[in-house]
Amino acid sequence: MGATLVQTRAAEFREALANRVLVADGAMGTMLYQKGVFINRCYDELNLSLPALVRDVSGLCLS
Repeated sequence: MGATLVQTRAAEFREALANRVLVADGAMGTMLYQKGVFINRCYDELNLSLPALVRDVSGLCLS
């Protein structure tokens, strides 16, 4: 995914957040598990310890 597309998606997301309530339900845990992250890990903490992995999985979920 190109940097411009990511910036555009991020801007669209921020605009949507500013204008309405968003409710999301996704399979981040499932996707992270498929990438080799075990269920005994704190998935929220992965944002700090493995941000590239979280970005990679998030990109897959957005496509």
